[in-house]
Amino acid sequence: MEIGVNPGKAVHLMSIHAEKGMQCVDCHFSQDGHGNGFIHGEVANAVQIGCKDCHGTTESYPTLMTSNVAAPTGGEDLSLIRNSDGKKRFEWIESAGVRTLIQRSVLDPNLEWEVSLTRDAVDPTHGSFNEKAAAAKLVRSSKKEGSRDSVDVGAASQFYQYQSRKNLRSATTGIRRGFLIAGICASFSPYRSKRRDAGLLGLSFVGKWR
Repeated sequence: MEIGVNPGKAVHLMSIHAEKGMQCVDCHFSQDGHGNGFIHGEVANAVQIGCKDCHGTTESYPTLMTSNVAAPTGGEDLSLIRNSDGKKRFEWIESAGVRTLIQRSVLDPNLEWEVSLTRDAVDPTHGSFNEKAAAAKLVRSSKKEGSRDSVDVGAASQFYQYQSRKNLRSATTGIRRGFLIAGICASFSPYRSKRRDAGLLGLSFVGKWR
């Protein structure tokens, strides 16, 4: 099938990643495929790679170190990964004073693409500036702007935390404090905690959770 073409079949749903010709293994490497030995409360918590690891943030370029919940301590350095042909999977290329991040396909040695960088996408002076992306990523407080379209991030995160604690209390109802639990399906907010074991339920004592 031609890259970036959707023949209308349900199993061939499109996304920007699929349009570039990316496959699952281009984002999810050995650990995401085989696990890290823990039981996780949800699929997202079992993934070690995060969006910012390849795309960066509005303020900084990507470090190429994995940082999601299941990432090992310090993260995995993506810049060290090489494909079967010996080429780097991720590589910074500089041309005419402009640095771009290139990712090479795992399955097709002739396919590579430029990774979109969030910092450049929100910079009005950059050639890659995207007005819609900037509006979506640079969320401002409604208290300051007084706009109906803006969102108070603080209030939204507090509500999310409340719902997460409510879900956790419901999931652990009837379980005596301190008993070992093997796994309960519940949703946990990324805002709730910066702890590395946020969302990890395997071999965890209920008493650990606060």
